[in-house]
Amino acid sequence: MRPDLMIDIETLAAGDDAEILSIGWALFDKRVLKSGVYNCRPQEGRRRSPDTARWWLKQSDAARACLFDPLPDDLSVALAGLRNLVVKENPFSIWANGVTFDLGILKHAYNGTQPWSFGQECCLRSIRRIGNEVGLDYKKFRKEHNDLPHSAEADAIVQAKFVIEVRGRMAWGHLCCVGDYE
Repeated sequence: MRPDLMIDIETLAAGDDAEILSIGWALFDKRVLKSGVYNCRPQEGRRRSPDTARWWLKQSDAARACLFDPLPDDLSVALAGLRNLVVKENPFSIWANGVTFDLGILKHAYNGTQPWSFGQECCLRSIRRIGNEVGLDYKKFRKEHNDLPHSAEADAIVQAKFVIEVRGRMAWGHLCCVGDYE
């Protein structure tokens, strides 16, 4: 069975042209197989929001420290790393807690040449609703399983674990919001 890939990003704004601070990922099937993060240096031409910058100042020191460990690199290096991961691991589905946010921003950064197809995109927001139907509250799950909110890697891991838990309760193999396009 091919694994799935959960992606979570941290940004300095909302919208497709937002500056990307960090790209976290977790490769998973019935468990989290491995995870990682690509931190990004400031990017010329990508948008920053003063409101989002103020929001970051209210987050934990630990969450902000994650943006610098590992040391940030150019966005092009982070995108190449993510591309290489997707090509090497060939995930069944690419998940995000909002395909229109995380994946939309990444698609913009890739200039439409992202290393996954539309048919692979799955939205955690839908799974959160299904989780409610099987007695799993995402906010409670996240609080219980994530000691470091707003760390892209930690968020990707807990989001992957939530999908795994919902799948287990539903006894479904690959669960994807947009369908199986293989």
